[in-house]
Amino acid sequence: MSPMPHTFSNLLRRLASLCAAFALAASTCAAAADAGAAGDLDDRSDPALQRGLERVVRDLGLTAGVEAGHLSLALLDLSRADAPRLAMLNGHEMVYAASLPKIAILLGAFVEAGRGRLPLDAAHLDEITKMIRVSSNEAATHVLDWVGRERLLDILQSPAIALYDAKRNGGLWVGKSYGR
Repeated sequence: MSPMPHTFSNLLRRLASLCAAFALAASTCAAAADAGAAGDLDDRSDPALQRGLERVVRDLGLTAGVEAGHLSLALLDLSRADAPRLAMLNGHEMVYAASLPKIAILLGAFVEAGRGRLPLDAAHLDEITKMIRVSSNEAATHVLDWVGRERLLDILQSPAIALYDAKRNGGLWVGKSYGR
């Protein structure tokens, strides 16, 4: 693979950090579930963080969506691994999140790139960028095809990533292609 320009390197580092943070949050949730019960993380509710989340939602004009049950938010501060802090709005309500599987596909692409199985050349990065930046379904399908559906499912269920566990109410899953 040829050297990437400095801007691509920065982009890759930021995307890898995002994926790592997402995986860390998911594995922290899984560890909390392993430690006892699903309520463990609820015990980390932080009143100041909760007020801040509510203020931001109000300032953004999103209160009606929360009140109608159309918007669920969970904010987990993992800056101190020994003392995570949690704030939620409709945090225990199941809602459909159309683009979350694209994050799983992004993670899969970076795992495969790190293993040397997917080149991060300009063409691949362009599709990855379209998938995330403009939520392109067609680009998501291309990236998923490059990673491979079964390979992505193996990544999501791997002990290192642990973003899907059928025994604990599932998690982040990609069941089909987005588009043509």
